[in-house]
Amino acid sequence: MKKIVSTIISLVILSTFCLFGVAESQTTTIKVSNYFPVTAEQSKMCEEFIKSIEASGKGKVKFSYFGGGTLNTAPKMMDGVIQGITDIGLSNLAYTPGRFPISDVLNLPLGFPNAWVATQVANDFVEKFKPKDWDKVHLIALHSCGPKFILTRKKAITRLEDFKGVTLRGYGYEADLIRALGGTPRGISMPDTYDALLKGVVEGATMTLESLKQWRMAEVTKHVTECSEIGKVEVFYLIMNKNKWNSLPADVKQLFNEYPFRNKFAEVWYRIDQEGKDYGEKKGVKFYSIPKDELPKWQSAAQQVVENYVKNTVSAGYKEKDVREWISFIKQRITYWEKKQKESGKN
Repeated sequence: MKKIVSTIISLVILSTFCLFGVAESQTTTIKVSNYFPVTAEQSKMCEEFIKSIEASGKGKVKFSYFGGGTLNTAPKMMDGVIQGITDIGLSNLAYTPGRFPISDVLNLPLGFPNAWVATQVANDFVEKFKPKDWDKVHLIALHSCGPKFILTRKKAITRLEDFKGVTLRGYGYEADLIRALGGTPRGISMPDTYDALLKGVVEGATMTLESLKQWRMAEVTKHVTECSEIGKVEVFYLIMNKNKWNSLPADVKQLFNEYPFRNKFAEVWYRIDQEGKDYGEKKGVKFYSIPKDELPKWQSAAQQVVENYVKNTVSAGYKEKDVREWISFIKQRITYWEKKQKESGKN
């Protein structure tokens, strides 16, 4: 009898371990990497979707989060995801020039009014044209900061002649736009920009309104020229390793597909720009618009940047008809989403 009882107990214990092992194997672990400082709102965006998907998954998925560039830096994020160093990565198109030849069109000065509109347009663009830029990864969503405005230390820039002899922090298409407007661009990393402005290494920078608060630019600049009429944004991406995505159970994939990444990011970027401007006003920063008689000149300068992009992209093997279709589509969607935003009362 004792032998039978002992056998039953052993079977129960073995079954328990087997069930525990099955439960453990059903939990999918996903590594997420983000280069923003852990205190930044962009990092909080990552933390929010992690908590939400884990809660919805009820044990089916667990994330390991690496913020502040601890696992992958911004320029290495794409390769890090492709190689499986991280499963999910967040970064910016501009950190790897030439890596996204089609999607780069979204970074041109095409008149983006704000981050909410720009994020909607960016996702519309990839859904319609399905750029090969993303073939090696699973693209979760694109999202965008607000337009880059002109922040200066000592004098406001409101006319083209004001750019003469002025050095402004800017890189990529920002640098091209600064040159077209008559200024001198200087490539400086975001973390180094505060000191560069403080020490007078540069007179100003092309940056978003959110930087007035998040990057403390309101402490080292006194003037902001808002120029959304030639609005140029920076587009960010959230991607997953393709093999990792393909290996996910259908119910875990559904958790990602149902999460409103696009709208969440659009709302956050839009909100932090508003908060940045409010903060700047409290700090005594003055805000300016482009005078009406100056606007055509600024728009003509921005068009030079667009035309150079068209020329270079065609030289790289793309058809001019296709490139101009991308640009036309973006402008149409800017108008569409700007109208939708006004109808919703968001601005």
